Amino acid sequence: MNIIKSLRERYGATAEHLRLQRRLELVVLILMIVLIIQLLYGAARLASLTPLEAISSAADSLHVRYAIEKQVASADERQEFRERPLFWPSRRVESEVETTEQELGQSQLATIEGVKLVGIFVSADSTGIIVLLDGEKRRLQVGDELNNWRVKSVSAQEVVLFADGRERRLLLRPDAGT
Repeated sequence: MNIIKSLRERYGATAEHLRLQRRLELVVLILMIVLIIQLLYGAARLASLTPLEAISSAADSLHVRYAIEKQVASADERQEFRERPLFWPSRRVESEVETTEQELGQSQLATIEGVKLVGIFVSADSTGIIVLLDGEKRRLQVGDELNNWRVKSVSAQEVVLFADGRERRLLLRPDAGT
């Protein structure tokens, strides 16, 4: 009873400046008591929890059902793959090459003996072609000579060669590498 009496005396102050100070002190004291109660409740609850048990995975979830088998593509599938531009499966080769062949006619689209165009390359420094000559691949840049034919220009699908005032165009065909 002595504690309650001393608390009433302390917090029952009648002077205005003491009353405000004592009320703030009382609010802080109540908040501290609430915080201590919450901490004690949380610690008791944490101590009473049982540890979780590990759940082992089901045996069928670890089994790989389908193995990828090596498949050989048919000739038609390989041809379609060669014709399809890289990185964009929805794109198909334009029919521009076929119309170019018809427009130019056979006289300008002649082949040079033993030379087969198998690739065209473009880089920051150079532009050129890759040809197959006597079973050997050779790289030629614009201005280089091959069998008395000089590489005049290179575009996306064809190369222009010239010699003795004559000009020949070689088309890069989808089956050129085989």
